[in-house]
Amino acid sequence: WPEIYANQSIIEDFSTERTANDFGKSATTLECGYHKDKKAEDIAYDAIYNALICFGMIDGILPFRDIKTHVVMKEFVIKEKEGVLVGDFKHLDKIKKGDVIAIYDDGEKLIAPNDGYILLPNHDAKIGAEWYYFGVEKL
Repeated sequence: WPEIYANQSIIEDFSTERTANDFGKSATTLECGYHKDKKAEDIAYDAIYNALICFGMIDGILPFRDIKTHVVMKEFVIKEKEGVLVGDFKHLDKIKKGDVIAIYDDGEKLIAPNDGYILLPNHDAKIGAEWYYFGVEKL
């Protein structure tokens, strides 16, 4: 998060990572799902429990997990005028370079600059608000 907010004045970064970094500490944010999704509580609990095992703070065996893709946020897009996201995008949907992500009412298209992922798409974004983030796979 901190890198995409650097050198801009539109959005102030209040993330856990930035605050911890200001005090010389490490931190992470884990997206556990939508607020009203009952599975989000289980995801959060499992993540905390497994982190405690990883750090040797409690005994336990970590469940086998497939290797996950590490996505790095590269930019955020502010909705500058009336328009729509072109699909029913969900968080972490894959996007191909050249795909149209959004279209403003005046016909201007926002195009994916690279293969990557749409992050935190806000289908109800108001003008001046964060519309979506774009990320790429960290190799």
